Amino acid sequence: MERVAVVYNARSGALLARAEAEPGDQLAELFARHGIRAELRAFNPGTLAADVRELLASRPDALVAAGGDGTARAVAECMLGAQVPMGKPRSETLMGVPGSEVAIGTLGSGNTMGTPDARTPMGTPDAEAPSGSPGCAVPMGILPGGTMNVLARDLGVPTELEKAVAALATAPVERIDVATVNGQVFLCSSMLAMLPHIGRLRERARGGTARATVPLLGRMLRVLRRYPRMRLTIVVDGREYQEKTRAMVISCNPLSSQATQATSVKTRSAGAGFKPSPMPGRERLDAGKLAVYVAHDRTRWDLLAVAAKLFDGSWQRDKRVRAYEGATVEVHAAGSGLLSVMSDGEIAQLTVPLRYELRPRALAMLAPGAAA
Repeated sequence: MERVAVVYNARSGALLARAEAEPGDQLAELFARHGIRAELRAFNPGTLAADVRELLASRPDALVAAGGDGTARAVAECMLGAQVPMGKPRSETLMGVPGSEVAIGTLGSGNTMGTPDARTPMGTPDAEAPSGSPGCAVPMGILPGGTMNVLARDLGVPTELEKAVAALATAPVERIDVATVNGQVFLCSSMLAMLPHIGRLRERARGGTARATVPLLGRMLRVLRRYPRMRLTIVVDGREYQEKTRAMVISCNPLSSQATQATSVKTRSAGAGFKPSPMPGRERLDAGKLAVYVAHDRTRWDLLAVAAKLFDGSWQRDKRVRAYEGATVEVHAAGSGLLSVMSDGEIAQLTVPLRYELRPRALAMLAPGAAA
C-alpha cells in the first residue's frame, strides 16, 4: 500500500486523547511511518459526499474512516453511491434502481475474489468487486475512535491508533454485506422501540461531568420503567409475526449464539484489545442474512433481566429474546406513521413500514482479523 485517503472525525475519542497534535497531522504521521502517503479530509456531513467522490477520483489504495460506527456508516454510504472508474469499468445498478450505477473494475486473471472464501491482499490491482456484486472498487478501512466500534472489532482492527494503522497497512481485503433500512445504509445494527431513546440520552451524557450525567441516568431509568410495549407486525421473507416489545434489534448478519463468542470472533477481538460489549460479535460478515432480535418481556423485571445481560453481551441468548432470520424484513407499527430508528449509533425518524434489505458482499473492507 502506497497511498490512502482518510476521512477523520475530529471529535473521535481516539484522536482527542492525543492532544499533542492536530488530528490530521497525527494520522498523516502515523501512516508515514509505514511509507504510506495520506490525503486527509475532516468529517463534515454537509460536504461528505463531495469529499468522498473527490478522494476516490484520485484512485487511492484504500479509503479509511477514522471515527466511530456512525462515521464508518456515513462514509460507506457515500462510497456505495460513488462512481469510481478503475481499470476498464463496467456499470451495475444497485438494487435495480435506475441511475444508481457504480463503476466496478474488471477482474484480472490473478483475482480470486470470485470464490466465496477467497481474499485478495491489499495493494494488488485486482482487489475489486467480484462479478455480480455491486460496490465501490476501492476498499474501505476503519480506524476505531467511537464508543462501541462494533465493525472495527468484528474486522479485527486493534483499538490503539498506532497498532490500527499498522494492521491496516498489511490487511487483506474481504467483502462484507451491507444492510439498508428505507434505503439508508447500515453496517452493524438497527435498533427500535426504546433503544433509540436510551441511545440519545447516552450521547447527551457522553463527555459530560459526573454532576451533569446523574440526571440523565435518572431519565434513562425512567425510560426503562415507563416505556410501553409497542405492537409490531414483523414480516421476515414474507412470513408475518405479531410482537409486543420494548426493544428490538435488526443485525446485518446474525450475532454469535454460542455460550462464548465464536472462535473466529474471539480471535479477532482478543488480538485487537476489545473488551466485552453490549453488542455481541458476528461470526460472519458475509452470511447474506438479516437477523431480528425481539425482547419478549411480560414484566418490567423481564426487561431488567435482559438489560442486565448487556454488560457481557449475552442478551441475544436469553429465553425472553426471540430471533428470526431472513433476506428481507418489514416492520409495521399500529397507529404510527414514523418511528425512531438508531442505525449504527445514528438516530433518525423514518416512515413506517420500515423496509430492511441486504446487499450481499457489496463493500470491500480491509480486514486485519482475516489474516489471524
